[in-house]
Amino acid sequence: MSREILVALGAAAGEVVEESYENGDDITRRIWDSYLASRADTSRFMRFNEQAFLNARTLDFPFPGPASE
Repeated sequence: MSREILVALGAAAGEVVEESYENGDDITRRIWDSYLASRADTSRFMRFNEQAFLNARTLDFPFPGPASE
């Protein structure tokens, strides 16, 4: 997926969150506040955690292939 599409999806998701927050009741806003605070706190670490996992998957090491028929 292109960067442009991902940015557009993120912007659309942000609009949905904003609308839900603005039109929601107190519990809805409290849930969004909690989610957004958690997202902001964990997003700093996600790129390191996720990138390390992806880097490990590209290491060249012996691994069995599919069984021969």
